[in-house]
Amino acid sequence: MRKSFLTFRQVFKLNLIFASLIVMVLSRSSVAAEIHLFNIDPNGRSVPVSNYDEIVGNLKKHDVLIFTNGFRVTIDSQLKAGSQTKVFSILENSNEVLRLPLSTEKVESTEQFVLGNQILAQHRVRVPHINSFKTPEYAVVQKIKHFVTFHDFISNFNSYAYEIKNEAITAMDRFVLSTAELAIVADLHSENLVYDFSKKEWLVLDSDATVIPVNFAEDLRWSRNVLSDLDVYEMPKDVYSSYQELMNRWSSLITERRQQIRKNRLKASRVSCEILFSFP
Repeated sequence: MRKSFLTFRQVFKLNLIFASLIVMVLSRSSVAAEIHLFNIDPNGRSVPVSNYDEIVGNLKKHDVLIFTNGFRVTIDSQLKAGSQTKVFSILENSNEVLRLPLSTEKVESTEQFVLGNQILAQHRVRVPHINSFKTPEYAVVQKIKHFVTFHDFISNFNSYAYEIKNEAITAMDRFVLSTAELAIVADLHSENLVYDFSKKEWLVLDSDATVIPVNFAEDLRWSRNVLSDLDVYEMPKDVYSSYQELMNRWSSLITERRQQIRKNRLKASRVSCEILFSFP
C-alpha cells in the first residue's frame, strides 16, 4: 500500500488557510458593539432601555455607546462603581471620564450630579469640570489623575514629607473657607473629598444637588459645617492628635469667616436702610 504525504507547498498553504481563519475569528470577536442605553419616549423624554441594568453591568473595552443626542464614546475601562453611578475611562480622551447612572433606579443621579456641581461651583467650592452632559443619560467630566482622598491623607499623615503635608493643609484652609456659607453638602464624606497633587487643591469629586446654606441668625459657634461629614474611620492612633488639631484649626477658620460674612451683611443692610430713608 502506498503512503501519501503532503508536500511542503501543500502544508504551507494549509497553514496559511488556518492562520487566516484564526485572524478572521479574532477580528470578528473584537468588533466593538454599538450600544444604545436610552430611547426617546412619545413625550420626548430620555428613558433607559428595558435591559439597561444588564448592559451597564457588562460593558467592556471598545464598546461604543451612542446617546440620544448623537454623542458617541468608546469605553476603555471601569474606574469606579458607587451607590449611584459607574465611572469609566474613555478611549477618545485620557483626560476625561464618563459617568453613567448605576441602574434604572438611579437614573436621576446624572441630573443630581450636574446640579450639585453647578451649585458648589457658584459657591467657589472646587469640583471637577463637566465638559459635556445630557440628563439623565451621561456626563463627561474632567479626570483627576493624581490624587489622594481625605481619608487616606489623614490615615497616612505621618508618611508624607513635610512640604507635601504643608501644601495639602494650606489647600484645605482655602477649601474650608470656600464652604463657610454651607451647612450641608450631601454625599460629602472623607472618600469623596480629594486632594489633587498636580493643582495643589482639594475638591469634591462627586456632588449632589442637596446643598443647604448656613442660617446666619443662629449662634455661629455651634452651627453645622462640612467638617461634620469628614469622619475618618479606623484611624491609626499615632495620627489622631494631628487629626484633632487640624479639625480644630479648620473649624475655627470657618467660624471666623462666617462671623465676618454676617458682619458684612449687617453692614450692607444698614447702608441700604440709610439710603432708603434718606429720600424725602
